[in-house]
Amino acid sequence: AYIDRIPAPVKGELVRGDAYHKALAHAFSSIVIYKEKPNINEVLQVYSDTWDKRLADKIVIDEGEELYIPSVDFKDKDPGQLKDAGIELLKIYYNTILPKVIPHEVEVRKTTIYEGIPLLAYMDLIDWGGIIIDHKVKAKMFSEAELAKDLQCSFYALVLGKNETEFQFHTALALKKPEIKIIPIKRTRDDIDWVGRLIVVAWQQIQTGIFMPGSAGWWCAPDQCPYWGICRMPRGF
Repeated sequence: AYIDRIPAPVKGELVRGDAYHKALAHAFSSIVIYKEKPNINEVLQVYSDTWDKRLADKIVIDEGEELYIPSVDFKDKDPGQLKDAGIELLKIYYNTILPKVIPHEVEVRKTTIYEGIPLLAYMDLIDWGGIIIDHKVKAKMFSEAELAKDLQCSFYALVLGKNETEFQFHTALALKKPEIKIIPIKRTRDDIDWVGRLIVVAWQQIQTGIFMPGSAGWWCAPDQCPYWGICRMPRGF
């Protein structure tokens, strides 16, 4: 379904995350260009405008890719409350984290060729110390197991040609008491080489055009995958 570009509904959290990213990108870009942070009201306006525009245009930006959305599935959540929760998280980030970060590059697009395979990475931010920063909006904290297995930072290091890397998740937790957690991660040459080997194997599988559904994972469920119903149809794959 993804290969065929079949549009599917997205969760309201994806729209909120898109608007949150856009607002922070505006704030950090202003610091890079004008050497000062914009007014908080300006940042919040970017968030609100992006939220409204995404719902009106039925478009979201995910990992640098523009996706058409036939509808937004808010499930049992109130859209207004979901939007307001993002506003509160932005205020916290603006007041507590933004002043401590010295941005070097914002919304970074990097490409490379690895073992003959074209790779493309979109990074939210690289600071002047070379630390790669990725913004997340989540309902709960990463587990230690999730962080240990995370491939994102190793992939970025591979694309950037680094032998090791420092990476931070700036995690906005949409809880009853919202907060921002900075989670530092380091990856070594061995970690980066491991991701490289995974990419080579995945590329070989892609070349065959055969994609085995990962039906044993938590993600293969009607409330997790928008393509679940299509996949379950006769000749769905």
